[in-house]
Amino acid sequence: MAWQPTRWTPGQLEERRLAAARLLLAGGLSQAEIARRLGVSRSAVTRWKQRLEKHGSRGLQHRRPPGRPSHLSATQWQELLSLLEHGAIAAGFDTERWTLRRIAAVIKGHFGVQYHFRWLGGGFAGAGMEFPKTDRPSARTRRRAGGGLVASGLAASKKGARRSGRAIVFVDETGHTFRATFGTTWAPIGRPPVLRRVSKRREISSIVGLVAPLGGQARLYARHFSSTIHGDQVILALRYFRRRIGRPIVVIWDRSNAHRAAKVEAFVQAHRTDYQIEWLPPYAPELNPEELCNGAVKQDMRNALPASVDELRHSVRRSFIRLGKRPSVLHSFFDHVGLFC
Repeated sequence: MAWQPTRWTPGQLEERRLAAARLLLAGGLSQAEIARRLGVSRSAVTRWKQRLEKHGSRGLQHRRPPGRPSHLSATQWQELLSLLEHGAIAAGFDTERWTLRRIAAVIKGHFGVQYHFRWLGGGFAGAGMEFPKTDRPSARTRRRAGGGLVASGLAASKKGARRSGRAIVFVDETGHTFRATFGTTWAPIGRPPVLRRVSKRREISSIVGLVAPLGGQARLYARHFSSTIHGDQVILALRYFRRRIGRPIVVIWDRSNAHRAAKVEAFVQAHRTDYQIEWLPPYAPELNPEELCNGAVKQDMRNALPASVDELRHSVRRSFIRLGKRPSVLHSFFDHVGLFC
């Protein structure tokens, strides 16, 4: 006897029924023989034959169980959609944001039917409705659109950088907070160790520069500080990047307060031969590939348990150094945001 699974999936059951349909349509075999070949009862083959004669092969295809009937009729679902289109403020809420909890409250108040808010996402699809979405484009859409604007806006700077020998550097900041544990990190099953935040402020702040790979490899530099980033720290970092890169640079960053500080503007104006500033669009900060570097370092340190601030500083520097030795990963950050490589 051929091996058969102890538990059949819906797809396997459908495949077996369709195999029986082919044998029935081909003729030449009795229902008893078909039942023996497929490992089913003769009555099952009889039922399949009846469904085949009445509905064709579609009658033997898998049908999803309908589940419990909806408490709202099709007309009531459409009425609910009309209520949603009028907006959340019209329904008595403070803002126009529709959440599943708010929609569940509207259903209960208007129709007297209580739904669990987590069910409503599937309930809308089952009723043939789409959940009202905002007009704000997704991060991917903004990245693609903004990436094209940034790429076109930097085309002249890119050509000029090549002619003048400048390097294009994406700059951003990140911070790390010191945490410690009570004793060892080992703990019994079901009782994970509790982390205690020693300080609410950032013990380590880093200004990171990611050099665009124009005709070469991407490079990563980081200047670490033990204080919050202000204009003075930004100037020190710019000097550091200029010295390490060894040639004038085009700095691309967002419009944070530290970047727009009067000290920084005066410094850049006084050293225009060494620094040129380009601004990222304010509506899409995720266009900066350097943010992915910060995310990679934070992911690398998610299980780090430094015993002191000095050890935290050492771990942060070591993580940035490791990332800087992986040029293929740095190149992928530029590919991800859709900028030049």
